[in-house]
Amino acid sequence: MRGQKRLLSLCALVWVGCNKQPAPAAKAPELAPAKAAEAPVEVAPVATPTEAPAAASPTEAPAASALHVSVDMRTGAKMTPGLPTVGEAASFRVTLRGPDGQFLSNLDPLLGGKMLAVVARADLGWSTVLRTDELSDKARGTHDFRMVFPFSGIHRMWFLYSYEGKIRSEELSFSIMGKPWVGKELPESEVSWKDDKGLAGRLIAEPAVPTTCQPFLVATAWTRNGKPVRMTGAPDASTTWYVAIEGSLGEIVTSSAEPQPTPLAGAGTESTAVKMGGDLGTVAVLNVTRPGRYRVLAVATPPGASAGQRGASVVASFVVSVQGALHEGGCNK
Repeated sequence: MRGQKRLLSLCALVWVGCNKQPAPAAKAPELAPAKAAEAPVEVAPVATPTEAPAAASPTEAPAASALHVSVDMRTGAKMTPGLPTVGEAASFRVTLRGPDGQFLSNLDPLLGGKMLAVVARADLGWSTVLRTDELSDKARGTHDFRMVFPFSGIHRMWFLYSYEGKIRSEELSFSIMGKPWVGKELPESEVSWKDDKGLAGRLIAEPAVPTTCQPFLVATAWTRNGKPVRMTGAPDASTTWYVAIEGSLGEIVTSSAEPQPTPLAGAGTESTAVKMGGDLGTVAVLNVTRPGRYRVLAVATPPGASAGQRGASVVASFVVSVQGALHEGGCNK
């Protein structure tokens, strides 16, 4: 799965893009601010700021696979529509509807919850993953995310969910108001991560220098205070899940939802796990279409925490460089 970059202006600073699998999302009119008492408005892409004002006819997705998504963004103490500000609470309410217009409440489980929100600053200097475990409103099929942004500037948010066996995503780009930040280039490689509680992770990619449209393995060795740790997961299922975000925010790729990745030529899963000093459950397959530097987020649940417990997941952040040609049309099957 990968996200496709599409933009939509909101207060001259917000864009939204939708990536449906297997078919592209239908386009809809530009998002307009909603009053507090109104229902969330439907969002969909229009022309990017570098293009002429939208005049082309939208591409309609087949009715059988079309899902309708709305995102209601609110901010501040009174949770009014508008752009978030550094240090203030922000709320994102996501509503999903099926092709028949009915609210969707039967999403497949995804990483112990129902929906994930991946958030990244434009320079990928900061990123995080949020999770909703249950519907906030079962009658309307809504999922709520709340957070406080620590940095200003352009951010992108991907809402990931699994439906009918496929992981899908919705994109939302917006500006966080506040003191300007100075971006910095991603390093070529960053394979070590640790938090302030003694938990650490070390990433390896095999092959060491991945190539576009050539699936490669990633694995993580988790430790706590220097001792190996096996993360929590369902029996025979992966214990670590990965999200790779390309440096220009042009692509987002997730690891396979299958319990075990398919061994690759010259790179068996067992050998990768042994090299990592970790367990087989941390091994996964990634496949990207754009060369460059990727922020790779490894998401897992430490022992002692329930996989469905709110706030239980940890997110280790790494950087992997990928070589090769750009494949705008996607990788050949």
